[in-house]
Amino acid sequence: SYYLTGNLSSTNSGIVIAASGVTVDLMGFSITGDGDNGDYGIHVVGVTNAVIEDLVITGGRISGFDYGLSCAYMNNSRIEQMVVSGSSYGVYLDGYQGQCDGNTISDCTISGNSSYGVYLDGENSGQCDGNTISDCTISGNNSHGVYLRGLNGQCNGNTLYLIHISEPTRLGMI
Repeated sequence: SYYLTGNLSSTNSGIVIAASGVTVDLMGFSITGDGDNGDYGIHVVGVTNAVIEDLVITGGRISGFDYGLSCAYMNNSRIEQMVVSGSSYGVYLDGYQGQCDGNTISDCTISGNSSYGVYLDGENSGQCDGNTISDCTISGNNSHGVYLRGLNGQCNGNTLYLIHISEPTRLGMI
């Protein structure tokens, strides 16, 4: 388990996770970026043949990054009680050419991102299946509030419930 003891300001990526079974508790603190393209607030870096599993990311705020939370090839993990705003992508579950399955995003506020609030990507022979988004407020994201992409791959069996989505946020699927 890892936890913050104060706010973190970053000119690159904030926290990188490359192992399974990790808990990151922000303890109510913030991770703030400088707005550069390609930077991540929290970046889970699994690979197609070594998927990261059983993570918990909880309890804080992320803003000012290209990707607030980018989770590549992550299964059976939880993102809870987070506020993600002011980034390009709020929460990006990346199963592009791999898998990102069985994850839960709950009790989060994802708002004011310049592109997508939550983006589930199972494109190009990948999969982003069986994920759950619950008890979240998703609002004011410029492109879509929740976007599911399974083009030439799959994005199936995902569940959205008890979500407050307000205008101008949209739900999109390909």
